[in-house]
Amino acid sequence: MTLENLHNRADEASVLLKLLSGHHRLTLLVALLDGETSVRRLAENVKKPETGVSQQLALLRSAGLVSKRRDGQRRLYSISNPAAEGLMQAALAMQFERTENEPMTLSD
Repeated sequence: MTLENLHNRADEASVLLKLLSGHHRLTLLVALLDGETSVRRLAENVKKPETGVSQQLALLRSAGLVSKRRDGQRRLYSISNPAAEGLMQAALAMQFERTENEPMTLSD
């Protein structure tokens, strides 16, 4: 891999990681690990307004991380990218490996 290719791939990964660094979006992805659900249910689960949840889901959808389908009047969302699901599960597993007495901080 050339240095230019390496930089390009790092730039692409950086965009994705910035998207995932938003606590609200990350919370939505964790909630979607349980499977397909509606915007209303997601909003209830994360205690945020439906409009805000919809906006964050639109960003995740534009990045190819979640998909949307209609079921009558409801819009149902799910994680559409197996790699994204694997990344979320790996991040959660890493956190669970830590003890409760050692919460992860930015200084870790």
